Amino acid sequence: MFKLMLKLLLFIVKFHIAHLYELQGNFTTAKELYLELLNENNLTPTLRSEVFRQLGWMHYNVEALGEKQHRQRLALNYILSSVQNNPDSSQSYYFLGRCHASLSKIHDAFISYRHSVEKAEANADTWCSIGNLYQQQNQPLDALQAYICSAQLKKDHEAAWTNLGTLYENHGQVHDAYKCYIHATRRRGTKANPALVERLQFLKTALANFPQIAPSG
Repeated sequence: MFKLMLKLLLFIVKFHIAHLYELQGNFTTAKELYLELLNENNLTPTLRSEVFRQLGWMHYNVEALGEKQHRQRLALNYILSSVQNNPDSSQSYYFLGRCHASLSKIHDAFISYRHSVEKAEANADTWCSIGNLYQQQNQPLDALQAYICSAQLKKDHEAAWTNLGTLYENHGQVHDAYKCYIHATRRRGTKANPALVERLQFLKTALANFPQIAPSG
């Protein structure tokens, strides 16, 4: 029993080492270590799920791991395996939704996001992605509600505030758009998206020329 526990502990350590390589941008080494872990017979379903999830997310994001369509297929397969090993993982369902969305499988993406919310309702990233899908489907009111939910769950969620601002601006609500962009850049400081900072300055100037809609504060 002690030997098994020690082995499981070593697996966890190896996973964190692989994840550290991933965070450092050494994706080839991270991938090799993740794949080595998957060859272990005594890996717990939860840890196996996490390994599959990280492999999937790397292939989804990292261009250096191959041609885009090939990476997308691998990412989807890895994340599906992650969900199969741990059906209660909200994060895996969120990643699965992102994979489906990137492949234009809108219905499957919505289903995956719904499962993610069911497993852990307070997930700002999931609600922001749901808003993106609604916006792509030309359902602005549903997108609005999803973005607001995301921003409420995480007050400094840059993507949610940015997308909400874009949605307001597209519908002529410039004052509301300006306030959303302020929220999006507030905590980023010098690291804020330059294009968003430029847009914010443009709206500030435009609003200053129309006192009747000038932002307060």
